[in-house]
Amino acid sequence: MAGRRHSYKVEDEHEFEEKVLHSKEPVMVGFFDKSDQTSKIALFRAQQVVDEMEGKVELAKVFVDELSELSEKYGIKQTPVIDIFQNGEQKGQMSGVHDLVDLRRFVGNTIE
Repeated sequence: MAGRRHSYKVEDEHEFEEKVLHSKEPVMVGFFDKSDQTSKIALFRAQQVVDEMEGKVELAKVFVDELSELSEKYGIKQTPVIDIFQNGEQKGQMSGVHDLVDLRRFVGNTIE
């Protein structure tokens, strides 16, 4: 479906477990800080890559200020961080802001 946004905001740890850890499909998890400009840039680029991939991966947005315990559980000390999960396992991690080419390559190499 063209134009469909394949993303959602994670509201709590239960939703993270259900939608990310129990997903058979790959999920890009973005750990972001709403007040941080680099997080805003990384979120925009992550959404762009997910939209381009048309359903091959979803984006789960975790805002660290709202879900600090979940962020700590996954060792997030600063934002932004992009993790790829599949079948309950963390497959890869990328910290900081990266250009679209690098982000596409990271996601493509991690999920295939």
